[in-house]
Amino acid sequence: MICKKKRILMKQARSTLFEKKARDKTWKTFTYGSYANKIQRSFKKHSDIQIAFKSNTKLKDLLGNPKAKIKEEDRSGIYEIPCNNCNAKYIGQTKRKLKVRLKEHQAHFKNNQEEKSAMAKHCLQENHTFSSVNLLQEVRNPLFLDAWESLYIKKHQDILVNNEPGIFQNSPLLY
Repeated sequence: MICKKKRILMKQARSTLFEKKARDKTWKTFTYGSYANKIQRSFKKHSDIQIAFKSNTKLKDLLGNPKAKIKEEDRSGIYEIPCNNCNAKYIGQTKRKLKVRLKEHQAHFKNNQEEKSAMAKHCLQENHTFSSVNLLQEVRNPLFLDAWESLYIKKHQDILVNNEPGIFQNSPLLY
């Protein structure tokens, strides 16, 4: 195909039957505004530059994002529950929504079930309270939950009320 195109171009260059193409014009873009037509006319008269106009408004800006944002409380992953009365906190993992997991911790506290929740145990023993949950790391793949939880537990180990140190606490990757 390349050789064929070269032969056609060479044939056209040697022949007087084909017109020589006028020099290609250069194209420049400007943002469309009140001055647009004046600029275009002056460039047509005095140069080989063609003017094309563009708009700063893009369709995606007008339409917005069709996906609804997922609230933090409806996500899953690694979370922390801070104590309202001291610096202590609990770090855990969940595959379900954070608000569901927080309600479970609150139910354990309300029903005096300190064996089921380390945060409930801390609050019952110290007469403290907790009311919120913070997402530390959204984890969509359940295979990574243990690793992320161990990393955050290691990072905050001095102020935690967790009963267990996490699965990967002896891993050399954490040091």
